[in-house]
Amino acid sequence: MNRLKKILRYLDGNMSEEELLEFKEQLRIDPDLLAELDIHRLTDEFSLPDEEDRFRKKLATAYDEFENKRIGLNSNNFTLRSTGFLIGAGSAMTAAVIIILLIIFKPFMLTQDEIFIKYYEPFTLDYSSRSVIDEEYNYPENAIQQYLDGNYKASLHEMTTYISKNKPNTVIANFYMGLAAMENAEYNLAIKSFQDVLREDFSFLHEHSQWYLSLTYLKLGKPDIAEENFVDLKLQRSIYSKKSKKILNKIH
Repeated sequence: MNRLKKILRYLDGNMSEEELLEFKEQLRIDPDLLAELDIHRLTDEFSLPDEEDRFRKKLATAYDEFENKRIGLNSNNFTLRSTGFLIGAGSAMTAAVIIILLIIFKPFMLTQDEIFIKYYEPFTLDYSSRSVIDEEYNYPENAIQQYLDGNYKASLHEMTTYISKNKPNTVIANFYMGLAAMENAEYNLAIKSFQDVLREDFSFLHEHSQWYLSLTYLKLGKPDIAEENFVDLKLQRSIYSKKSKKILNKIH
């Protein structure tokens, strides 16, 4: 396994106990590996898999430019002192560093809509089988299956019909209603549906609903409300904790 794969497995927490002990020993004796790990930690929140190579090349180029400017400044220190322009040169150097940093990080400064696109994925699990826990309720199984098959418009239509005829609505029906609404850009309906799920304090779909609700608020340009929910997900140590942490770092 090459160094990059080891670093990524370490950062993602995918190492076995044996691999972890071996990797930590390598870090202790290999300063270059430790430096690479620090760089990856620094850039982790900005990482886009298809742009990793481009980012690392820009980072290396920026370091080289900065070092060249520093060497050039040092070699001219005597002349600069004699002419009284040292402060001006220092300011120029500072400005150059700022420009370099902007060049590095600009491609990774995402808009709210870009964050939504990066992190949103349709839900893929079928929870309708959970109906066995309460046989008094019926579930819109066909509408759910249509959603899972990617027939989002038909799913929303059938789900809407089902929910209008069945009161009170089940947690599962409200959850998949929210998902189908998102896919059809019915974001206000999605918010209402997910909020109905969240009112069930012990719902097994609670964290899924809060995740998609957070993304919906982000899509609608309401980062403050989205942030509150992402913070909850992060603190709950849910399956969405890591993604929520990354998004929080991007929208601050």
